[in-house]
Amino acid sequence: MVAGDGQGKNIDDLPDEIILNVFSFFSFNELIDTAQNVCVRWKRLAHDPVLWRDKEYIIRGRAQNGRSCCGVTCSECAHCRCEKTDREVLRTAGSMPQLRTLTMMRGTRARILRKICRNCPNLTTLQLHGCQKMNYSLLKYIFEKCPKIEKLIIANNLLADRRYAELVSRLEHLQSLEVFENRRGAGPVLLRFLADACPKLREINLSWDYHPLEDVEYFVKAKRDTLTSATVRWTMAGKRCVVTVLKEAASSLEKLQLHLFDVAPEEEAATFADLGELHNLRELHCNQLCPHRPRLISLAFQPGRLPLLQRLHLPHATGLPDDAVATICRGCPALRELRLIFATSLTDGALAEIHRLKHLQILDLSGCSGLGGCAMAHVAQLPALRTLLLQYIDDLTELQPSLRHVLDLEQLRCLNILNSGHIRAVPFEEFAVRLVNLRELHVTYEEEDEVFYKNVFAEMQSQMPRLRIINTFRWTEDDFLTDYETDDDGDDGDDDIGY
Repeated sequence: MVAGDGQGKNIDDLPDEIILNVFSFFSFNELIDTAQNVCVRWKRLAHDPVLWRDKEYIIRGRAQNGRSCCGVTCSECAHCRCEKTDREVLRTAGSMPQLRTLTMMRGTRARILRKICRNCPNLTTLQLHGCQKMNYSLLKYIFEKCPKIEKLIIANNLLADRRYAELVSRLEHLQSLEVFENRRGAGPVLLRFLADACPKLREINLSWDYHPLEDVEYFVKAKRDTLTSATVRWTMAGKRCVVTVLKEAASSLEKLQLHLFDVAPEEEAATFADLGELHNLRELHCNQLCPHRPRLISLAFQPGRLPLLQRLHLPHATGLPDDAVATICRGCPALRELRLIFATSLTDGALAEIHRLKHLQILDLSGCSGLGGCAMAHVAQLPALRTLLLQYIDDLTELQPSLRHVLDLEQLRCLNILNSGHIRAVPFEEFAVRLVNLRELHVTYEEEDEVFYKNVFAEMQSQMPRLRIINTFRWTEDDFLTDYETDDDGDDGDDDIGY
């Protein structure tokens, strides 16, 4: 290979730093299949840890099209490599010693999992599938060969067993633990083992199981100075609310996700008041927030309570009242992202004070069917808004006449109206002049209007060459797991617990 300067210099004359910089633009597949097969030097450089920080290896089902870290089909992602068959996995396992992330979307043979872990000692993120056949010696082997694990995603039935919980507790680098429900009635995660060990553990996800409140309290107190993220149910065993317990870690807790609201009516006021005492929160997710008295939600967001909050997600809060949103606008001035998906009871009045959110960049009003003709006039007063989502609005004409005010959002880069009806109400013909910063338009149009909109968007594309127009995304059968590959290889006589 000769350089193009005519002096006959070989690429081998380039220093490692320059070649590594070139390799940094290579995809996962190019590093594995091309670069490291050229010569010994390139193989060494292709294994440089810097190149593998963001790479993810995914083992998926034969007919499954998994989604990658960046939301596109895995085969289209430069950071991912997806393989279906065990033969493919065995071929690749020895070629990525610096791999950091392994995601299992199906079970596999024990000997194959052992080979991966033996050849990838630098794993920091491991996701085990619920159908993975697991015994004590196999899990022990995994952790011994991959002692640097920082993030672990594992089934609840494993951590309900004392022996397996003790193995996890020995992971001295563990920072994030996510437990998914794999077996109903398996029993609670043995939190006390984790509380007394795992010195770096700072993120815990226990969203689908009830646990004794005493164990949760023990864990939170033990990690009160280090716990930064928690995903839990609103109540624990005995329907006792967990928010009061989380106040122990109020000084460190930055991210909180609360699932399955089932707080007793007489405790709702105290619960929302306690939530407002988590003053250090930067991110809050409350799914399906449906209290008996919706107006009490405002207690958590009174001015001065959550002043640092930057991201707030309240999906499917169908009874969310207008005054609660107004209180959020007054009490959370640092908000960068607000998602009110399918908050069907909201009216235009809910947005009357949204102009106070001077730093808001992302606003999601998808499915907010109660909005009317003044809503977009309020939204247009957001000076920093970059992303606006109006999905699942049955009839966009109901947002007239203020829908034209979307043209006033000078900083808007992404408009998403997927699965919304009557999109002719949107003034597309003026986008090229008014929305010069727009880079993405997500849109769904009816089949009978296909020719018309193809012409409209073709004209828009010619005037806005940097704009990506993305039609609706539809799941196909290839996106779902249809088979698993497991067998008994590697069984050492212990009882299998994860199948």
